[in-house]
Amino acid sequence: MKRLYLFLSLGLLLIGSHTFAGEGDTIVVETFTFGSPQNDWFLFPPISVSFEKIYMEYTLKCNPAQSPACGEWDTNTYKWLYDHTGVMDSNLLSHPNYEVNGSSPDSIEFMTSKSWTYLPLYQYFMVNSGVITFDSAIVGIGSTLSNDPFNAVNPDSRALFLWKSAELLASGLTAGDLTGLRFDLASLGSELRYLTIKIKNTTLDSLSASSYETSGFTTVYERNKTFGSTGWQSIQFNTPFTFVDTMNILLEVCFDNESVGTATTVNGENTAWTSGLYASGTDNVLSFNGADHVDVPTGALESIDSFITIIFWQYGDPDIQPQADMIFEGDDTSGYRVVNCHLPWSNGRVYWDAGSDGSSYDRIDKAANDSDFEGQWNHWAFTKEIGRAH
Repeated sequence: MKRLYLFLSLGLLLIGSHTFAGEGDTIVVETFTFGSPQNDWFLFPPISVSFEKIYMEYTLKCNPAQSPACGEWDTNTYKWLYDHTGVMDSNLLSHPNYEVNGSSPDSIEFMTSKSWTYLPLYQYFMVNSGVITFDSAIVGIGSTLSNDPFNAVNPDSRALFLWKSAELLASGLTAGDLTGLRFDLASLGSELRYLTIKIKNTTLDSLSASSYETSGFTTVYERNKTFGSTGWQSIQFNTPFTFVDTMNILLEVCFDNESVGTATTVNGENTAWTSGLYASGTDNVLSFNGADHVDVPTGALESIDSFITIIFWQYGDPDIQPQADMIFEGDDTSGYRVVNCHLPWSNGRVYWDAGSDGSSYDRIDKAANDSDFEGQWNHWAFTKEIGRAH
């Protein structure tokens, strides 16, 4: 006989006590008693013992220690008897034991405590472009030193550079696939974490703080980078970029370090038009996933009296928004929610609650388009004064 496991729900009681007897006698296995766990497993005697019949005796729940001892909800009982054959069913064979973001990798990295300065450990793969022979071109004369675009004195940096088609063609560059860049380094600096290079063809012929492009780029390089020596240093693209000789080229270079470092100095040149833009500093962002949150110290709110303004930048993930969540919430000592914002709720409406009497919120709300909160950074300000909110 195969070994059997008996699983019963709380409404059952097997009665008896443990006894062991010779061949042909009865073995009694006691399982549930009043007050025992609601669900449990009970092991029969070893597989070496044979059985001809199995009887199950049970009593509906009528516990004299409770009042009432019996009730109308105690009339149904459910029994499951499992015979484990050792053969997996088709679901268990084809379905992963766990999933992370829709996939089931062999291993995952995770943190056991919160950290708001953590940078994800992205893994990058460099692809050999298969280039056997190549042509190259040098643009400019390299007469000016510049800390950008590798100025690690500031942890976060983004730089844009524009080359006109005429000067590229004059330097000997021809239309087709570009497979790499070389930078003429004058001095070495710190590691550049998550160094990312993007390129696009553009019709812009100059740059300004109000005239530049942020979309349509091809990411050609993405990994941590430390330059080992000065002079011409190569960066091989992991994705070729196709240069269209009737258009100009716009190059974006950015990195995201964890701390202040030293600059890698690059030889460059001055141009008659604005051909470069730089933005660097110390930027931090919190990426929320699921039930993530940040606790704001109550001391920061003690001076609030008759008005409040909450200001922040927010980027809405277009893959998951809108959804039923909140971007901030505050309760008073009685547990009443006195400030709250759904940005947006699952119906696409933005709700701003400021004040509560325990039964209702002082609320205003407004419908929002997807473009108002998805796929871009927006600056929001929620203000409440006595008698009005906006």
